[in-house]
Amino acid sequence: MDEFIKYAVIFLILFAVIFWRASIICVCKNGVSLKLRTCFINITLVDTINKKTPKKSKYTKKAIEKREKKAQKKAEKALLKKQQKAAEKAARKEAEKAGTAEPKKKKFNFKFPDDVEDLLDALSTLFGELLLPIVQNARIRFKKFELTVAASDPADTAIRYGIISQAAAYFLTILSENAKLSNRQLAKVKINSDFLAEKTTIDLDMSVTFGIWKLLYVIIRGLLKVLIKLLKFKAKKSPDEKSEKKNKKHKIC
Repeated sequence: MDEFIKYAVIFLILFAVIFWRASIICVCKNGVSLKLRTCFINITLVDTINKKTPKKSKYTKKAIEKREKKAQKKAEKALLKKQQKAAEKAARKEAEKAGTAEPKKKKFNFKFPDDVEDLLDALSTLFGELLLPIVQNARIRFKKFELTVAASDPADTAIRYGIISQAAAYFLTILSENAKLSNRQLAKVKINSDFLAEKTTIDLDMSVTFGIWKLLYVIIRGLLKVLIKLLKFKAKKSPDEKSEKKNKKHKIC
């Protein structure tokens, strides 16, 4: 019986590791709502649709005194912090004059590759090794997707409708080719125009589901490949070439 329980526990752990999935649920209607759902647990990331009404302030003598004390403490804390910063700055200046100041720590400054070819190569690596695998491993589901294009001028509405509908068609084609998006889901996407309204509205209810362990593997592998590519750009140019470049820049004809 003990052996059966042991194997059952191992099987359950393996099952959880392989099939552990998470979903990001996005709702847009008079606001935005983003939720993360995994293992029957819902975590609200952003919610501007169901805003909680702020508590009404109490105007009793005790409540007013409490608020005043809180504001005073906050002001004292801010003043103390300001004084500390001023004292540190003055001490640093004195140390610099005396020549006993500690050397400043070098900040990490990321620089893009100088050549356009190198930059395009880095961007293609980022897309091919990181972004594309994430999209390919995601499962997109639309419950509702209705976009109503509108503007104050009917001519602007017509122009915007043409641009948005064409852009949406290209974007959905790319998604259907790369992500797990069926034709049934594509049929739920509706883009309309309203020449009487003045503002564009969206009614969206969608979910993006992905496997946790597969996603982590894809992200770690992709980031390592991108990092290796960026480090190659730094080591590509020898110190002599760099000095020659500097001399050319500062050379007076």
